[in-house]
Amino acid sequence: MNVNFEAIEKAWFKPKKDTLSVLNELEEWAKENIGICRLNQKYEKTNRYYIKETDYIVFLDKIQELKKENENE
Repeated sequence: MNVNFEAIEKAWFKPKKDTLSVLNELEEWAKENIGICRLNQKYEKTNRYYIKETDYIVFLDKIQELKKENENE
């Protein structure tokens, strides 16, 4: 049986992401994948998720708040 111990070791000891990097990734994902829903707007089929502008702002504000809390720890 052929076992790739090097691959197993790399997967097992892969460095864990810190909170700040996860929040940055989430923020980037949101900016790329969330669109703002407007009244009377026609939407094409895309891979974007549409939410109300107020919800989008609250979402991004919450990410910023969590980043600040993380910096203070």
